[in-house]
Amino acid sequence: AEYKKVIAFRNASAAVRRGVLTTYNNQNICAFTKELGGEKVFVIVNVRNSIINYTLPAAFTNSTWVNALDGGTVNLNTSISLQPYSYLILKQ
Repeated sequence: AEYKKVIAFRNASAAVRRGVLTTYNNQNICAFTKELGGEKVFVIVNVRNSIINYTLPAAFTNSTWVNALDGGTVNLNTSISLQPYSYLILKQ
């Protein structure tokens, strides 16, 4: 079911399919944005088998996003804690 949600979001998002890519990776996190027109998508993936506290790039601190998969509001501060192998797909 989760895979279907991710694919459905990808198919509905012009930014994900054709947007400009900006990466914010480190050795534990794969993070990137895709942006096209007024749509911006921010993806954060913990690629490790441990909880990772990721310090967000300055451009994302104190910002509000929408969880692309469940529609919930996500308020970002200066860092985020991600469970092993977990991910967030956020949109504005």
